[in-house]
Amino acid sequence: MLLSAEHLSINFGSRQLLEDVNFYLNEGDKVGVIGINGTGKSTFLKVLAGKLEADAGTISRNPNVQVSLLEQNPPMEDDATVLEQVFLHFPKEFRELNEYEAKSMLNKLGLPDYEQKVGTLSGGQRKRVALAAALIHPADVLVLDEPTNHLDAEMTAWLEDWLRRFKGGLVMVTHDRYFLERVVNHITELSRGKLYHYEANYSKYLELKAQRAEMAEASERKRQSILRTEREWIMRGCRARTTKSKDRIERYEALKNQEAPETDDTVQLAAASSRLGKKLIELHDVSKSYEGRTVIRDFSYNLLRNDRIGIVGHNGAGKSTLLRLFAGELSPDSGTVDIGTTVKIGHFSQEGRELDLNQRVYDFIHDIVGQVQGVTIFGSPAADAVQVAGAGRVEEDGPGNIAVIFRLGGVARTQAVKSSFKAQVHDGRLDDMRVQGIQSRIEEAEPFAPFIDESACIVKGFLFKEVAKQMLHDIR
Repeated sequence: MLLSAEHLSINFGSRQLLEDVNFYLNEGDKVGVIGINGTGKSTFLKVLAGKLEADAGTISRNPNVQVSLLEQNPPMEDDATVLEQVFLHFPKEFRELNEYEAKSMLNKLGLPDYEQKVGTLSGGQRKRVALAAALIHPADVLVLDEPTNHLDAEMTAWLEDWLRRFKGGLVMVTHDRYFLERVVNHITELSRGKLYHYEANYSKYLELKAQRAEMAEASERKRQSILRTEREWIMRGCRARTTKSKDRIERYEALKNQEAPETDDTVQLAAASSRLGKKLIELHDVSKSYEGRTVIRDFSYNLLRNDRIGIVGHNGAGKSTLLRLFAGELSPDSGTVDIGTTVKIGHFSQEGRELDLNQRVYDFIHDIVGQVQGVTIFGSPAADAVQVAGAGRVEEDGPGNIAVIFRLGGVARTQAVKSSFKAQVHDGRLDDMRVQGIQSRIEEAEPFAPFIDESACIVKGFLFKEVAKQMLHDIR
């Protein structure tokens, strides 16, 4: 056995993330850890890797077992070069032996300039450097938090093949269900402080989870039926002095005190809308270059009502540039961008939006929505958006126990920004995003469908597998 965790409990402030759970990892196990946002997946990975201490329980691993951790937001040295960052915590001899392999990895991950300073890299490039550093580590156990974020299709395929050939143990959090389907052979679901283990890939896990839910529901129906019968017997008046009657009453009380199976809350979303004219966005012979390199040349497109456009292409091909041209945030070098006078554009950019970490999620979303439309507290798009962000529930008497932003994980912070964007009135939606960060219930794209029912939508990333009806590829 490579690693074991027994009777593990983890608290985060007043929240119980894990309560008396066990986890075992053997050689060849490839485990995908899934769960709704805020359940503590990243914290759990850090505890397994020895980065954090659990509040109770024991982590056991063979002294010779090497663990390599990729964090969701890995620390980086801004003054180091890309190659220096990869080998930052390794001796000089190790670098000399493995430099060729590291450079090969960096090329595969779209980082051919090994001497570029880390401080000049984008967020996605920094994550890919950290991924290369984690993979070059001579590890028996790989612990990867969101490894597919900021990878294009070719990079994802390369990583998928690399992990399938990896002989050690793998524990991974990812929101890419297709990646899970092809890489893992075990699924561990984190729900309400408990771990549920399935020896299956993702599609088989869905079947087994549905079976587990059906069995729990059947057991609950049976319990309720028995309770009704016993309650009627008690109401008729039982002979409490007899031993049999006392035993029956005790069994009734025990049955009544059993907890019903819990299910995760769902929220129905409704998108606000406004009057929309015939013209949305038209691009005519648009070209754009950066430092002498042509990114887009003579591109024309007429975005129509109800269009669902997915943009695919290599990193650096110009996908984000095209979205910014559609949004009117970037002027073309030649050609024209014509946006309809009644069109309101919602653009979630790759960089996201800067967050005030001391602000409540509800207030953050409410402020942004309030810039566009009047909102009420209860039953508003802002209230729905808080729940989509996994940050609490808005009740009739006010926002209630809504999380402060600094308490959210990285994915949940991104969702807060996206939820505010989706709660606004929009006619055209431009989403420069990684679908892995939307929602850890990766089997469900449906909660976001209402936001694209009546307007046009252009999506960059992997969400086009669920919602896009047309594709833009090789846009140069």
